Amino acid sequence: MNKVDIQIYKGFLKLLKEGKSINKSSLARESFVCRQTIHNKIEKHTFQDLKRKVY
Repeated sequence: MNKVDIQIYKGFLKLLKEGKSINKSSLARESFVCRQTIHNKIEKHTFQDLKRKVY
């Protein structure tokens, strides 16, 4: 994990502990990264396995 991933992880844990809502804006605010970075991380790790094999 790089520095940005660690910041996002710590921000996510803080939001969970405090019982706050988790969305891109709140996560960006807690982890001190921009919303676009959060969006790019989600896109990168979410839609990678959607291609279905057709036989």
